[in-house]
Amino acid sequence: MNEMFKAADNAVALKMPLGESLMLKSREIPWQGSDAPGFWVKPLIEDDHQGIRTWLMKVDAGAFSDMHGHSEYEQIYVLEGAFYDQDHEYGPGDF
Repeated sequence: MNEMFKAADNAVALKMPLGESLMLKSREIPWQGSDAPGFWVKPLIEDDHQGIRTWLMKVDAGAFSDMHGHSEYEQIYVLEGAFYDQDHEYGPGDF
């Protein structure tokens, strides 16, 4: 993962369960600052063996990051506001 979006060293994420459901209350997980100013993350699931990483990300209005790439698939789902990357403009409900 690009280091600009590295979570805090004390970030706690769950491991993928084997053969069972996973439920967590994301509202109870505190937002953590990242290395990119104005970008906040909540690590939900991380499994390096399977290459799975699921985070919630909150971006302050007007925040931006330098052009970068990802070694894994990136999925974006906008809850509110707008998000722009080099390819698309996303609005509420866009995936």
